[in-house]
Amino acid sequence: MTTPITIADMKGRVLLVVEKKGRLELDGVDLREANLEKANIEGASCMGTNFAGSNLKGSDLYWLNAFEANFANANLEGAHLHGADLKAANFDGADLTNADFRKDNLGGATDLRAARLENARITGATKFEGAIYSKTTTFPKGFHPEQRGMVLRDDA
Repeated sequence: MTTPITIADMKGRVLLVVEKKGRLELDGVDLREANLEKANIEGASCMGTNFAGSNLKGSDLYWLNAFEANFANANLEGAHLHGADLKAANFDGADLTNADFRKDNLGGATDLRAARLENARITGATKFEGAIYSKTTTFPKGFHPEQRGMVLRDDA
């Protein structure tokens, strides 16, 4: 059975999202500037989803599948991204203060291969231990992934 879920953004736009077999499907949805503070979208499929300018502060994004998602200028302060697939995601200008990118409870790594983090705010106690990255992952100047416990893996 398919259950429609309604999400409204901060500008009052209503966005329809569909839940299939208990898994939230947000693939390709435009969630620009949506207020998702402290939202639980654990395990959701968000491939290509546009979160630009959204407020995801303190959200539970555990096991999120956000391949090629756009988090430009989003507030992810204190967000939980354990075990998330963030390959090729754009974090340009995103606030990642105190965000948690560590492994999930089953040992699955957060995947940041080919992600763009060069202009993201990575301050505070942002946790990256066990997260994987690739040679094509970009980081802010002065950020050393190996010193944060990240693991280099091939893009393949």
